[in-house]
Amino acid sequence: MERLVNLDSHNPGWQHILANSHESIGNVLVDQGKLPAALESYRAALPIRDRLSKAEPDNPGWRVAYAGSHGSMGLILVRMGQQGEALEILRKGRDIIAPLVAAAPEQVLWSSLLASFDREIGVLAGNVVGKNSGTEVDPLAVKSELPVVATPSPAKKAAAKSRQRQVPWTADIWKQRATEEVRASLATLSTG
Repeated sequence: MERLVNLDSHNPGWQHILANSHESIGNVLVDQGKLPAALESYRAALPIRDRLSKAEPDNPGWRVAYAGSHGSMGLILVRMGQQGEALEILRKGRDIIAPLVAAAPEQVLWSSLLASFDREIGVLAGNVVGKNSGTEVDPLAVKSELPVVATPSPAKKAAAKSRQRQVPWTADIWKQRATEEVRASLATLSTG
C-alpha cells in the first residue's frame, strides 16, 4: 500500500486510506493482545492524519479522523498502564474535535467522539496525584494541567479493570468512524 501511495504522494484519498490501513492493522493487533505493536501502528497513522488536516484545513473529515487517531492511541496507552501519556494524547484529540462539535453540533458522531474523550479524560484525571478520587471529575476543569501519575491503589486497579472491559465500546466508535471514512474514500476513488 505504501508503494502505491508513494507513486502519488499528493493524493489525499490515498493518504487517508494508508492511515486507515495502519489503524486497521492496529485494531487487529489489539485483538491479538499485541498492544505495543498496535500502538506503533496507530502512531504511524498520526503524521499522515496531521498532514491531511493541515493540507486541507476546510475538510472536517480529516480533523475528525485525526482526533479519532488520538483516541485510539489514548485507549491503548491506558491499557498499557501509561496514563500520563494517554491523558496528554486524549486531550490533544479532544482539542481537535471540540471546535468541530461547536461549529456543527448536529453531527452526532462528532458529539459522541467528544463525549468519549471527555469520559476517558475524566476517568484518567481521577488517577492523577492530587485529585480526589471519591468525587466526580470535570474533565474541562483539569484539561490544561499535565498529570503526575500515581501508583494506583487496589481500588483504583479494580476500577481500571472495569474500565478496560468498557474500552471496546469506546473503541467501536472509532472503528465505526474509520469504516465510514474508508467507504467514503473508496466511493470517491471509484467514481473519480
